Amino acid sequence: MENGVREKIVAHLQNNGCNLVEMFTSDTHFTTMGVRNSNGYYQLGIVTESERLENWCLSIAKKAEENIVSGKFEILENKAQVRVMGSGIFEHLSVALDSSLKMTKGFMVGCVGIFLLSIFLWF
Repeated sequence: MENGVREKIVAHLQNNGCNLVEMFTSDTHFTTMGVRNSNGYYQLGIVTESERLENWCLSIAKKAEENIVSGKFEILENKAQVRVMGSGIFEHLSVALDSSLKMTKGFMVGCVGIFLLSIFLWF
């Protein structure tokens, strides 16, 4: 959306009786040039004038207000018993991981040493 277009639309809606207004698009980036972005389209407000967008959004809001009907909803609540690992288990796992990394480092140093020795003895 072009910078400033959102604010103009929100102000226009609020000035025409819409009390609770929030406006957003999934296209929130801005480029400094008036060219297409990498997605192949112009962001909202560059090609279309903001006045036209303001009136379009107002007509949509009025149509939505005319079509308001009562609705129902329900809230379901569920409680779950969750078992959490204590800090002692994490410390044991950390120690085990540290020792396995030390063994891996030692093994790799030995392998590299044998490899270098075999190259040295080959030539």
